[in-house]
Amino acid sequence: MSEYKPGYARALELVLERVAAPGPRGQVVLSRLEGRIAAQTIRAPEPFPERAMSMLDGVAVAEGEAVEDGEPVRTGEPVPERATDVVPQELVGVGEGEAAERGAGLRPSIVERGAEYRVGDPILETGQRIDHRQVAQLALFGIDRAWVYRRPRIRVAVFDGSPFSEAVLAWTRGFVRSYYDVDLVDERISDLEGVRLLGEEADLGLLISDGAPGRYDRLKGLDRGALDGYEPVFWKLGLSPPKHVGFGLLGDVPLLVFPDVFFKTVLSAMAFLPAVLAAWVGARPLTRPARWAELPEITYPFPCLVPLRFGEKREGLEVAATPLRSSFSARWASAAEGYVILDRPPREDGELDAVVLGGLALRGI
Repeated sequence: MSEYKPGYARALELVLERVAAPGPRGQVVLSRLEGRIAAQTIRAPEPFPERAMSMLDGVAVAEGEAVEDGEPVRTGEPVPERATDVVPQELVGVGEGEAAERGAGLRPSIVERGAEYRVGDPILETGQRIDHRQVAQLALFGIDRAWVYRRPRIRVAVFDGSPFSEAVLAWTRGFVRSYYDVDLVDERISDLEGVRLLGEEADLGLLISDGAPGRYDRLKGLDRGALDGYEPVFWKLGLSPPKHVGFGLLGDVPLLVFPDVFFKTVLSAMAFLPAVLAAWVGARPLTRPARWAELPEITYPFPCLVPLRFGEKREGLEVAATPLRSSFSARWASAAEGYVILDRPPREDGELDAVVLGGLALRGI
């Protein structure tokens, strides 16, 4: 039995109940890790550096020891256990007073054992998006592979001739890939039968078409059995402006239906896709406390979804609402740094928890 116009929290709950969390895993070699999402936490098996190392070419000496009695070392080489300092090569043989003056600012000269990593410090954490920095750190310890989540297979379909279809597809592709290295394929379809393509070898289907009943509705009856194999879960939200969002199962494949007006698609994607993709890796989108800088210009009845911009202030985080003045405010919606679901108008001095967009969402839990 499908639900009609659930609230946002209930709608998200219904979606996440049907999304695999976490997704399947596999091992990938070091050279192919970048861009993937870690499915295991890897900790330092030993301290790094293993021994105290010199940060410069010179002579390693113990406290009170003369340079002549020290041991020559090069940058990156271990120093003798007794060493407490390294005299730079250019200061060897220089008078004590001049050496002190010229050597100012050259400290520290020794990196202590375990200064970078202690045994057990995390190198890579589950749910973390892997970039070149983590790859380099793994290589430091001779780790040549890691477990990662399989790329989710996402299929997107849009009706040919739909308003803003090219812009909607371009934005959707970029937004999804900013969260995850996905296997994403988009299709143009001409009728309801084309929706079946979304159920073929997909982990998630996205259908972009106006779900409002009316002259241009391409999905009339989808929630009432017009397509064999489709089981509706909800149709329309109690949330503006992404009101015409639908969700159901096409066989075993979760299918989200977004409206095809550009800024409504943007806000619908912001409301659902970060949580869905984070659930795939067992994470949840981050929230951060924020304080309103100004009242938003809201032209929709509550409850509603409001795009936000963040700014750092001396007292903490400041947030300003991004106004949506028309149905074509795509620039404002797509340029937003975050968003919040509101049940009532915010107070100017009130605090809220704003969902942070971008790759940060995958660093949750």
